[in-house]
Amino acid sequence: MGWETTGFLSTNTILTVLGPLGIGIGNLAGGILVRISGGPRKMLIISNAFAVLGCGLTLVEWLPALVVGRLLFSICAGIQQFC
Repeated sequence: MGWETTGFLSTNTILTVLGPLGIGIGNLAGGILVRISGGPRKMLIISNAFAVLGCGLTLVEWLPALVVGRLLFSICAGIQQFC
């Protein structure tokens, strides 16, 4: 007898790992994206728009939407740390 949470643990692990992974990707891509977009101010506005989209996707109770939303939001957080 034990807790039957094997499916929950793997889903929870995936969603937890996506935060630092996306922040790392956003930090690495931040310099290039700031240069392409025309400056940090424009990049912050673009990044905020994608962050709102990511938050909206996390409201859907479907695992692929949660994964994409969490990854998109954390990439935007990494870009904003760079700016």
